[in-house]
Amino acid sequence: MTQDSIVNILNQKNELLIKTIDSLKIQNQLEKLTYKIENQNSIVSEVNSFYDSAWIKLIFVITLLGIIVPVFVQYFQRKNLKDLTNGIKEKFDSKLNSLKETNDLKIDLLIQKYEDRIELLESKNEKALVELDANTYYLQGRALFIEKNFISSARSNLKSALLLKRCERTDRIVPILNNVLRAFSHFTQDNFDKLDEFLKKNSEKKNFEEILNELEKDLSPESSIFITTEKLRTLVNSKKSA
Repeated sequence: MTQDSIVNILNQKNELLIKTIDSLKIQNQLEKLTYKIENQNSIVSEVNSFYDSAWIKLIFVITLLGIIVPVFVQYFQRKNLKDLTNGIKEKFDSKLNSLKETNDLKIDLLIQKYEDRIELLESKNEKALVELDANTYYLQGRALFIEKNFISSARSNLKSALLLKRCERTDRIVPILNNVLRAFSHFTQDNFDKLDEFLKKNSEKKNFEEILNELEKDLSPESSIFITTEKLRTLVNSKKSA
């Protein structure tokens, strides 16, 4: 074998070796690249997974805070508002009832006050009317005395005295009874005998003694009225027994 042939063979082997080495280098680089790509894909997947999980949690939190929490807040707010409203209503009702009771009491007192005043006025008016009737009988008694109708004059004056006692104008009774005494001074025996019968028909169904007892009622024996009625009683009894 020649030297040139040997050199050619060595060159071929050398080239083959270089190609093999180059091929191994390329393969190694491809493996590194593949590893890097796979590693990066894994990182990307983990990152995506993290963000997906984070987004889900964020959405859950937003949902919790945005929907559920407001619902609970609204519920408690409504409950508190209802309790507050009920409390205000109870206080208002209590105050209203208190004012109503106070006003009712004031109104009742006011009504009672005016009823008492009205009753007093009615009593005064009634007494005034009774006194007016008493004055009428007094004037009638004077007119009958002038006409010399002495028994009717005595009856009118006794009726006037009874009305004055009823309206509590006792201060005017004695002068009226003195008019009766003046009428009695003109009585005949027949007038005294018929006096009770005449009075029962014309003076509240009372006889002479009953009229005197009515005038003396609730009075002291020292009263001027009582003294005058005794004079009348003594005079009539003496005339009847004569």
